[in-house]
Amino acid sequence: MIKKSLLVLVVLALLCSIVSAISINVEDPLTQGSQWSTSVDFGPLDSVEEGKVFVDGDLALVVFEHSGKIFSADVSSKVLNYNINANTVVIAYVGLSEGVHTIEAKTYSLGNVVDEQSASVTFIKPLSQSEKQSLENKISSLESTTINLENTTNTLRSEVNALETTIADKDSEISNLKQKNSELLSDIAKLELSINELESDGATNEEILMTVKDDLNILLTERDEARKSPLAGLFAASASNSTLLLALVALIAVIVIGVFLKKNSSSIYSSSIFSKNDELSIPEEEAETKIIEKEEVTEIPANEDIPKSKGFFSRFKKEKVVEQEAPKKKWAVESYHPAEKESKEDKRFELGDLIKKEK
Repeated sequence: MIKKSLLVLVVLALLCSIVSAISINVEDPLTQGSQWSTSVDFGPLDSVEEGKVFVDGDLALVVFEHSGKIFSADVSSKVLNYNINANTVVIAYVGLSEGVHTIEAKTYSLGNVVDEQSASVTFIKPLSQSEKQSLENKISSLESTTINLENTTNTLRSEVNALETTIADKDSEISNLKQKNSELLSDIAKLELSINELESDGATNEEILMTVKDDLNILLTERDEARKSPLAGLFAASASNSTLLLALVALIAVIVIGVFLKKNSSSIYSSSIFSKNDELSIPEEEAETKIIEKEEVTEIPANEDIPKSKGFFSRFKKEKVVEQEAPKKKWAVESYHPAEKESKEDKRFELGDLIKKEK
């Protein structure tokens, strides 16, 4: 029976140590040297002998219950005032130095601690007027810096948006240039094909060059007329690009013609007049049939529109005429005189002019 009673007391003591009935309330932090106060709630004091409050280990006061009333004893000189309300004691204490201080509250029974609780409070040094002013200046400076940073951020955001818009416009221009470049390459391929067709039809280098020049002149005329039209404003933004592309067309056309002329000039020099000596060995009885190419340029009336869909090289029509030459006698040599060859010059002609050249 005694063992069971001791076991119950031990359990109660453990429960009391785990769950404290004491609570301490104090403001934190506090200014050093200033008066401050704290409240301590001891809970029911009828089950204990007394309760004590300590500040930094020094006893502040003692409270106890007698006949249902709470009394105090051993009040420290540092306690400026105190008030007891039920089981709660409010203590006004003198100012403490700068630093962290400890407040403790304990209850006792038969000289032993039954319950205890502690709390920490920090006392800080008050700012001087100069320090306060300096701190206010720093705060004001930080606020101004923050406002400037916000303005800078807004400006950067606007610049980034404008840059994104510019990049989008440039991407669109690049896409348009790529498309025009593809069209330009297609036109160059058509130009090379037309030059090859003229070469196969027996056109001279001068005629090919004249044709390309006329085509470029017509292209320039068409673009000038397009700019004079009422809808010219819609294409004003692409005027610089069109001029660049036209210059590229002219440059590439001149390069292609230069290569073509160089190739033909080398072939002309390789076949010299001495190749005609082969005709000296032709017998009198043999006759030779030659295909003589005659270039006939058909005149296009001035009042007739030129069909553009068929290309600029459709103005030239080539015809081949097969003629039977009279048989040459043995050792006959074809006569040659500079006056018999028609001098050829580069001539610029307009649409509707009659051009006739015989080779």
